[in-house]
Order: sequence, then structure tokens, then C-alpha cells
Amino acid sequence: MRVVQLIDSLAAGGAERMAVTLANSLSKNHPSFLVATRSEGPLVNAINTKVNHTCLHRKKRIDLKALLAFKNYLKNHKIQIIHAHSTSFFFAILTKFLIPSIKIVYHEHNGAKVHQGKNEVKILRYCSRYFSSVITVNAALEAWVTKTLHVENVVYIPNFITFSMIAPKQKERKDEIIHLANLRSPKNHTLLIKAFAKVAADFPSWQLRLVGAGYNDAYERSLRLEISKENIKDRVLFHGISNCVDELLAESKIGVLSSTSEGLPMALLEYGKARLAVVSTNVGYCGEVISTFGQVVGVDDVSKLSEALRVYMDNNIRREFDAIAFQNHIYSCYSENTVIPLIEKIYKNALRIL
Repeated sequence: MRVVQLIDSLAAGGAERMAVTLANSLSKNHPSFLVATRSEGPLVNAINTKVNHTCLHRKKRIDLKALLAFKNYLKNHKIQIIHAHSTSFFFAILTKFLIPSIKIVYHEHNGAKVHQGKNEVKILRYCSRYFSSVITVNAALEAWVTKTLHVENVVYIPNFITFSMIAPKQKERKDEIIHLANLRSPKNHTLLIKAFAKVAADFPSWQLRLVGAGYNDAYERSLRLEISKENIKDRVLFHGISNCVDELLAESKIGVLSSTSEGLPMALLEYGKARLAVVSTNVGYCGEVISTFGQVVGVDDVSKLSEALRVYMDNNIRREFDAIAFQNHIYSCYSENTVIPLIEKIYKNALRIL
């Protein structure tokens, strides 16, 4: 099988991380390829040397120069399948018009799609006629795709993470809560800031670290205003995009998500890999991923979120016990050993090699 992972950029987002993780994992047993249509980004440093990757530097939605470059790339490398992640599906479909024999597997990562009607996804619905199959990151999305798009083969396959055979060097953990998410409104940083403010005075050694891209927009300005209002400016760290996420996670004690919508966030898997105690709002498949191995609270509930943080900040034994249990759970259910065979089966079905 010769498969290219197609993604619009290599920014530090969940879909982008999944595309890179897939390309890296597949490279262990297959020729593996990854193409960014628009731009590269910090995740370019996470691509395995075995993965053949390039960037097309697409300037507009229909960019003939980029499209022809991609066509030549597929021909030169004898690519059989385009695995299109998120918004890259449109570029993949344009390519199929040039190479009708190419197969397209579409990967839907956006949990908020379940709230959209058919009229809101007209282009995706039209393009779905040309998909060999669709992978979704949770069962709710699987049901939505089955009902909304024109495709028969729809499969829910969870996101996954790669566990290194080499144990990372243990670091002394700090009294830190870490939140991996770009500064976008669906991530609801405001809820987390308010919840942390409610417990900050009782735990003066603890800090909140926000890791993700900022955009200097109204949303980010409102967050900084809220932090000043709550008088916790010296307790909240804006880290921005980081090339050393693993190190930051290894230094932290609690991983948190406060989103209003999710699919199956890679951040939760990263928290498990790093052996963090986890707290999350009950959105997307966060509740299923966490199961009984962490704390799940209602959406936009400041009191419940602050109480959940307090439990782990105040109880070292409970925090470490849950962190170890969650790490084992992620390794058992959301590692590449479990998921890659399922992905390979989808590719074989697309090529009708059973």
C-alpha cells in the first residue's frame, strides 16, 4: 500500500498531529508519505525521517500550480490512496478529477460537525460521492456522516498515540496544570481561568500553563482581561506554540480540557502518555476516553471544574493513582498497536485487497 496523508498545514492542531502520527506509524511497515497543501509549521519537526514529505504552498482554494505539483508527486511515488484529513478533502477531490484511479479516504476530526445540517456542508456532501470510505473519531460523528454524506463505508476509529520503547527520563514534576489547545473559542479557556481562580488562593504554589497558538484577537484579549480581573496574572503562563510539548507535559501534574466541543482530542492521549491526572468537560468522546480513570465535568460548569481540579491539587495519592491508571488505559486502547491494523484494513478495502 502506498498512502499519502494530506493535511492543509502542519500547525500544532489535533488533526495535524494525527496526520503526522499516522504517517510515522505507517512508515514502520510501508512506504509512507505526507503532504501539506498550504504551509508547514512546528509539527514538521515531528515527522519521522522515513516519511517522504513535502509542502505545496497552495495560495488559494483552487491553485492549479499546487494541484499539478501534487498530481506529479502522486504519479512519481505511485501513490494509491489519499488519506485526506479535515478540510484537505476538497483539494483531494480536485486531484481525483485529474487521476480518476486514485482512492480517497476522508478523516473527519471535527466533533462540532454533529451540530451542522445538510445545507451547512453542501460542498462536503457533494465531494463525499467520491470517497471510498470515511473515518470518524467518535461514534456520534460516525452517525452524522452516515446520515448526512453520500458514502457507504463509514467507520469510527479512535485517534491513537505512539508509545516509545525507550522510557523518557523522569523529571521532577511541578505544581502545574497544563492545557494543550490553541487559543480558539471552542476550547473555552475562559471557563478554565475562572475555575482555576476559584482554587488558586488555597494552593499558592500551583500554576496554570496554557500551551497553544495565540492569535492576538478578541478572544485572546478577553482571556488576558479575565486573568487580570481574577488577579491571577502571575499564576497563568501563556506558552504559545511549543516544540517541546513532551517536556512540558513531563513537568506537569494535571492535564485539563475545558472545551465546548471536541471530537476525540489528541491532547487527552498526550496527557495519558505523559502520565498526568486528567480533568475534562464532557464533550465529544472525552468521557469515553477518560472512562473511570479521571474526572469528567459538565460543559461550562465553573464550580464542578474547580472542584475537580481541587481534588487532584489536594490529594497526591489520588492524583498519582489515577494518572497511572489512565496511562495504562491509553496504552491498551489508544496506542498504534491497537489502531494501525484497523487503518490498514480500511486501506485494503479501498483497494479491494482483502
